[in-house]
Amino acid sequence: MALEKIEMDPLWREWEDRLGLQGYVRKESLVRQEISAVQETEYRIELVWYPEGAADFDNEGLNPPGTVTVMLDARTRRLRSCHLPDLKQGKGSADSGREATGDEARSIAWDWIARFTGLTEEDRRLEQLTFQLEENVMRFGFRLVHEGVPFFPGMSMDIRISREGRLLSYSTYGSHTGIVVPILNKPQQEPGPAALRQTAYQAFSLFYLPKELRNDKELCWFYGVGETFLDGETGETIAYEWHSKLFGQTPLNEPLLWSEEEEGHSTDEQISSGPAKAGGWISRFVSERERRDGLIDWEDEHPELLPIGPADRDRLCETIRVWARKRWPGGSGQWMISHLLRSSGMVVAVIERSHAGYEVGMGRTKVFIDGQSFAVIDEMEPAVLPPHPPEGVIGKAEAFEKIAGAVICKPRYVWDAQKKGYRFMHMVDCPLLVDALSGETAEEL
Repeated sequence: MALEKIEMDPLWREWEDRLGLQGYVRKESLVRQEISAVQETEYRIELVWYPEGAADFDNEGLNPPGTVTVMLDARTRRLRSCHLPDLKQGKGSADSGREATGDEARSIAWDWIARFTGLTEEDRRLEQLTFQLEENVMRFGFRLVHEGVPFFPGMSMDIRISREGRLLSYSTYGSHTGIVVPILNKPQQEPGPAALRQTAYQAFSLFYLPKELRNDKELCWFYGVGETFLDGETGETIAYEWHSKLFGQTPLNEPLLWSEEEEGHSTDEQISSGPAKAGGWISRFVSERERRDGLIDWEDEHPELLPIGPADRDRLCETIRVWARKRWPGGSGQWMISHLLRSSGMVVAVIERSHAGYEVGMGRTKVFIDGQSFAVIDEMEPAVLPPHPPEGVIGKAEAFEKIAGAVICKPRYVWDAQKKGYRFMHMVDCPLLVDALSGETAEEL
């Protein structure tokens, strides 16, 4: 075991000095085990200060107004986030009584970035993406780039500046923001038209957006190119996945089958609920990953990263099969388990229509299972999914020709979990969709 005892006093003093926290009261410090954006175990150090007049505040875990929080990466001690709601820090107009201009606020944001990360605007490693003027706040969004090329999963930064020019919050997202990023290969030439067309066509699918999850003007049935990363040298492709835990994973696609005789048997005992709904499990799991003694075991892997072995997978699939035959009587063979993943002390089963001929834009069914007792804890079925597309849907080849000329690709550095670095690829995409019923093209939803 590689144990380390984090000394909190030097960290308290350092951040009180850097952020000007004189007069604030140290409330608590803890170390939290988490999973990074690239699916590795990491530890965060959290420091909390209360305003002097609220030192004895106690309201069921809530913080009083004016609370200051600082989150640090435990390995590097770099700042990951801070929230300074009542501090009167900053340069420029903070003491003049007038509102800072956008340029002044941008200068203040870059000043804090340099203090926290060592990055400067001249380094060109941060690209500004957004600027939002809210009621009393100016908000800036940045992302990390390498020679102008973004990363996936992205590494971003969000900074909020008050209209008087004070820093209000600073947050980074991703594992390597502000430090050396492992780059595995050099940029490649953009893939040729034939490779782009082939990749786009393979990723071109019919999608269904449930009515419960769309606005009146949004499409119901449509074709679109699912974002796909392409290695121009090897021809390898990796489908984009918004859920980072599933990125690069091969779907399980286990069919849910049962006999007519089984449907007549009671299943109440087999699918009895666990000790709490999913929300209770999440709260308990988060608290179990916290330590207040500052002790870290660097060899302790986060439990959500442990693989699901064949024996457990079989038991989980059986639990879901029993649940499904009660939930969808007569539906044997119409559903499948596309993924199993650990989450907050549970196992989450993602369930989709089997051989339905379409993808689901949103609204996949999820079943939450106790990984020890294999009892169903909770379920989430946000939409009713039809067994097949309606009559009148145009064919894939015909639909693709309507958007083939709009296919684009964008360079990206994509995380390689095996090599622990970022490899250069191109993300193939298309900004247009095809209404599968009318054949008309439309902008993406």
